[in-house]
Amino acid sequence: MLLASRGSAAKRGFTLIELLVVIAIIAILAAILFPVFARARENARKSTCQSNLKQLATSMLMYAQDYDETLCVERHERSQSFIQIIAPYVKNVKVFDCPSQRATSTLNYNGERSYGYAEVFFGASLATIQRPADAVLLADQTPNTYMGAWWLFRPSRGNRDANGDPSDGSKSTTWTTNTQVWLNFCARHNGVGNVAFADGHVKAMNYSTLYNNGSNALNFSKD
Repeated sequence: MLLASRGSAAKRGFTLIELLVVIAIIAILAAILFPVFARARENARKSTCQSNLKQLATSMLMYAQDYDETLCVERHERSQSFIQIIAPYVKNVKVFDCPSQRATSTLNYNGERSYGYAEVFFGASLATIQRPADAVLLADQTPNTYMGAWWLFRPSRGNRDANGDPSDGSKSTTWTTNTQVWLNFCARHNGVGNVAFADGHVKAMNYSTLYNNGSNALNFSKD
């Protein structure tokens, strides 16, 4: 009887309560760690995006050096968009795509674009840009395929959050009407978006800072 009792004790498994405790602990750890992993993954994408914008800004400045210190236009009469114009200065066309944007750019006139070209600097002479370190050249954006998928609209056009379209791009990855003309900067990297300036440097910014209460004076002006 004693041996049988010891054998039964050795084979004893987990009780239901013990299993539930283990499951609860795993669930708590997952709830803590998964957001951390997601943020880390997005930070890695943000770094890739910054590298992309750095290469694109450098390519645009190289173009300007070849064309009398003048930035490229946004398009050539419905035949070329700006990414086609600067493509010869880019080694890898994948730099046109932000890794956090689902759409893939194609080297043609139409299509979705990860990065927008600031409308106030289309075809601008570098000599007219008084503060290149503050002047926004390119940035993460939500493309408007109706108005021009490559346009980065200026702040004075309006605030996208105030018009019901979250600045992180969570509601729509593309705009398709002529009414959506607000500042389409997209803060898709953990609450910030990447911005390339006319002197070639790149940094992450939040939407409200770039919007600047609707003023173009700081980042969207030649003066």
